[in-house]
Amino acid sequence: MELNLYTKIISKFNKLNIYMFDKLDNRIRYAIGIIFIIGSIFGGLVGYDLKNIGQQYNHIWVLSIIALYAGIDWISKAMDN
Repeated sequence: MELNLYTKIISKFNKLNIYMFDKLDNRIRYAIGIIFIIGSIFGGLVGYDLKNIGQQYNHIWVLSIIALYAGIDWISKAMDN
């Protein structure tokens, strides 16, 4: 019984999620992608500054790489439409 309720909730959430993101305008997708890419550049600079002063910086660079991937993904999805 609980598993059936769980699958119904997940199914409705997936339908809502697909509906929401399919209806986004490409300009919004480009803007979100550019924001992620600018954020990754900024994070890379912060990580470089932390490296120069001898602090921990690897987690900042990993976050920057993830943000760069997300930005490229958003822009590529906008180009597909």
